[in-house]
Amino acid sequence: MVSPTRATSQSGTSVAPEPVAIAKPAPVQQEVRVAAATLAPTVPSAPVKTWDDAILRVTVGEMIPINPATFQVMQTSGAPGTTVTLSHRFAIGKYEITYDMWDACVDEGGCLGYRPKDDGEGRGERPVMNVEWGHVAAFLDWANRKAGLTGRPDALRLPTEAEWEYAARAGSSSTFYYGDDQDEICKYANVMDYYGGRYFPIFPAVDCDDDYVRPAPVGSYKPNAFGLHDMIGNVSEWTADCWSRKYGKIASDGSAFISDRCTYHVIRGGSWMVTPKNMGERARGYKGTENLGFRVARTLQ
Repeated sequence: MVSPTRATSQSGTSVAPEPVAIAKPAPVQQEVRVAAATLAPTVPSAPVKTWDDAILRVTVGEMIPINPATFQVMQTSGAPGTTVTLSHRFAIGKYEITYDMWDACVDEGGCLGYRPKDDGEGRGERPVMNVEWGHVAAFLDWANRKAGLTGRPDALRLPTEAEWEYAARAGSSSTFYYGDDQDEICKYANVMDYYGGRYFPIFPAVDCDDDYVRPAPVGSYKPNAFGLHDMIGNVSEWTADCWSRKYGKIASDGSAFISDRCTYHVIRGGSWMVTPKNMGERARGYKGTENLGFRVARTLQ
């Protein structure tokens, strides 16, 4: 430490200076730390039901999402028809609705209590048939209530004819979604084949064997490129559109054609009773038959 300088008086005598009072530094204020309050854990909101929700899988089966697209519908002759732009995403059933699904509806008090006959073919995983338009509407009402979708824009419904065709063709421009060779159809569909023609000689038959004369369990054949099964054959399928003779009634946005006088609806895909000539196969339906069923669709938000 350096000593303070000593002052000198006029007589030469050294005199010690008066001590200078040095102010003490103010005490440093210590930072006060306060324990943080314990926050209540955040409660996550209820999950939003989606197209692959477990309830839907049990009720209507797995659904395949389809992205927006522009395509040309195929006329019955196989020639290109109206250009349609589907600007929305939607999902469509991977399989046709089965007897198991329908019977669950009846068991829970839905479907108007109607249990369609299976014509001795067995129920289970076979596609439900002998269901009329009103029966299908009752099934959809039950399925939507069960999944909590009633009144929502993404509720279960029937596909429009345009949605059905785009999903069935799976982006292909060939005669069938697998190609142009009709003799290959038995690998992809349950149609009126060689052996079926022997049981039902009044129906034209294709020269191949698909292993079933009448309806087969869903998913028994190869799927199309979108992963959808039985878009050809097995049972024909109801769509949301009213029947019109010309494809010109299909809206360019793919919405359903609805008429005030809708006696018949469009059915698509052909069944085990016929051999479709191409993916333009369509007919009109007004009552439930042994070759008519359906699959469901849903708009995705």
